[in-house]
Amino acid sequence: KMNKDKQADEDDDDSELFEDFTEHFNQLELLETHRHLIPVGTQSCWSGQSDDDDDEQERTEEWYEMQEKKMEKHPEKLLLWAAENNRLGTVRRLLTEKLAPVNARDEDQYTPLHRAAYSGHLDVAHELVAQGA
Repeated sequence: KMNKDKQADEDDDDSELFEDFTEHFNQLELLETHRHLIPVGTQSCWSGQSDDDDDEQERTEEWYEMQEKKMEKHPEKLLLWAAENNRLGTVRRLLTEKLAPVNARDEDQYTPLHRAAYSGHLDVAHELVAQGA
């Protein structure tokens, strides 16, 4: 019986440790403290494919300009969208004119830098970092 009690106590300790770990785990902090271990130039293997991707080849400059015009009254939303859609000129304009904060966040707490990075838009990502992201 004593061994069972000892095992139960150890299981409780493990459970408490795990709960404490998950409560305080911060993936972004881990990436920042271990960034030196990530090879430079590494790109995400996540495809990020969505239903819209099939139409991407058909999109014209006019289509992009129309989307930007729709979001003009919402500069933070526009900055997030522009970063994800590789619209470097729009990103620069919004930041230079201080229309949107470089670290604006969407409903999932993603920033323009997150969106540019997972979409593979290195020029936009470099610009965002240069602007303080």
